[in-house]
Amino acid sequence: MPNNTNKGRLRNDNIDTIFQKLEGGNKPSSGAGQFHWKYPYELTSAESQHFILFTCYAQGPASFETSLIKQTKGRGGSIADTVSSAFGGGGAAGFGGINNGGGSNEQIVSSSRVGAERDLQPQETIALYMTPQVAYQQKVEWEMSETFRGGGGVGGWFSKLYDWGAGIGQWGLDKLSAGGENNRLASNGEAKNPNKEALFKEMSERSFTFDFTFVPKSQEETEAVHMIIRIFRYHASPKLQSRRYFDSPGEFELKFFSGGKENPYMPKLRRLVCTSVDYKYGNDGAFKAFEDGAPAEVTMSLTLQEVEQLHKEHVQHGF
Repeated sequence: MPNNTNKGRLRNDNIDTIFQKLEGGNKPSSGAGQFHWKYPYELTSAESQHFILFTCYAQGPASFETSLIKQTKGRGGSIADTVSSAFGGGGAAGFGGINNGGGSNEQIVSSSRVGAERDLQPQETIALYMTPQVAYQQKVEWEMSETFRGGGGVGGWFSKLYDWGAGIGQWGLDKLSAGGENNRLASNGEAKNPNKEALFKEMSERSFTFDFTFVPKSQEETEAVHMIIRIFRYHASPKLQSRRYFDSPGEFELKFFSGGKENPYMPKLRRLVCTSVDYKYGNDGAFKAFEDGAPAEVTMSLTLQEVEQLHKEHVQHGF
């Protein structure tokens, strides 16, 4: 990695604070990566040990070319092992819980997804710095529904049958009367007992939002930021199949890394779809750019949603 920075390409003076806003003024350090694109360039070095690894799955590669940096195999759970496994290499798939690294998250827990029949293959890997926080929301939906509480056995069934017949007769009387059932209940000082009970309805799919700020320090980082946004936009978009149909957008997998290994304390995520890609060039102040027009600051916000509901087996295996 060359030691030159973007500072010589800036049109604006007194802009050094931009580089300190996110990176603390660190210059890119040399070293090989194990993924297509990353930001910042010193990711996985001593300056930035925590990061998020995105793997983009699609039915076909992007129409623009990206080159995969040569990988070297590492110990189980390492970056190289994970990326190699995702692209069909010998990474560990594992079925033993949260301590197993490598492989696709979709291989760890079997899935009944109909959409899993799509021929999606890993296309690009992107490593981005760890956001300040990752918010999980495991929402369980219950609803109050009417139930029937009656006695058991033959007597209970006769009681139910009697109540049913009486109810039909009363229903007819209520229909013939002017005020109906409500008048009858009000005159008797009564109210219906709905016998409601909390019944499980469903698990809501988890969704996640990740906000990134890019302040490129070199020509390489400028190109990386441009391609990273382009790749997310590409795989989040459908392909025009015909006048009547689209091919569905791609899917994503996320893994959290610390110190070069997958972080066992962060719950894993199932396969995700991207529901929103928001990107902004410049900040709230004056727009600043390099001599070639590349913005000096870019922000991107991704919103992703898991493709299916969680169940106990997912939690047992670290999701």
